[in-house]
Amino acid sequence: MKRYLSLVILLLCLVWLSVACKKDDEPEVWRWSYQDSLDVVDLLEPQQGFLSSKNHLPEGVVAVALLEDIQEAIRQDTSSVRYLVSGFSFSITNSVYAYTFDLGIDTTITAYVVDTLKGSVELKVDSLFERGSDSALAADTNIYKMLRYSSRGDVFFDSLGGDATWRLLKYSGGIRGSTPEVATAPSFDSLVLAYPAGGLTVISSADPDAYGMRGLFEPEELIHISSGESVSVEEVFVSGDDTLLIYLADDKGNWIIHEPGASVSFTSKGKSRFYIIGIGLWSFVYASDEWSSVIWGIPVIVD
Repeated sequence: MKRYLSLVILLLCLVWLSVACKKDDEPEVWRWSYQDSLDVVDLLEPQQGFLSSKNHLPEGVVAVALLEDIQEAIRQDTSSVRYLVSGFSFSITNSVYAYTFDLGIDTTITAYVVDTLKGSVELKVDSLFERGSDSALAADTNIYKMLRYSSRGDVFFDSLGGDATWRLLKYSGGIRGSTPEVATAPSFDSLVLAYPAGGLTVISSADPDAYGMRGLFEPEELIHISSGESVSVEEVFVSGDDTLLIYLADDKGNWIIHEPGASVSFTSKGKSRFYIIGIGLWSFVYASDEWSSVIWGIPVIVD
């Protein structure tokens, strides 16, 4: 009996030893920790001015200039009251800047940098068309519309297998913003840019063979210019049939009406950004329509 008991104990020891050895051979599984969160945020926070899109908002009134063919289309649409707006301005009542993290399976993460703004848009009305009329009447009034804006830019990090500190490796091709929401906002198809070192076509999607807003790029792959140089927006292509009023803005909130070849110049060295804003025409014309727009913020590195 003792012989059989000794044999059972020996077999159990061998099983335990094989299991223990197998566990020792398995690689340690990396798990996201609270300290990882702190380390990544420490890398993001110093770049908040570059990663946030709220700097595109103007402090003063932005002028509106409608082409003659657009004015004619407004005049002929007699189904409702139409307003002719000479300018607009923003008032922000709530602003949230936040990060969310998408964890990779290989000690990499993508941080989504999100801006959410709420407030109102004040439209200065100089004249209007009454319903059923194609004759403009002088007016001196303001219309207020609710503003609901959100944007997202992506930043890619790696920790070299989890054994080293986190490194910020890549930025998305641009910040994508919209009002009131992506599903109902207008959209851009592509932009054609020019700058002293060359040119670039920017598309919406992530494409390994193109520069896409949703793609991820190392700093060396972004637009590089020297202090005092400019980036011009040669063409803007709109998705669908939306009629948009298009503006070009720098990261200090200076807006100009976009015309082919309009440019933004940069003097301060470091990471910067310019914006293309497309605002739905009917956001201006009809009082009942919600403010609708699309914003692309393109990164630029000034050497």
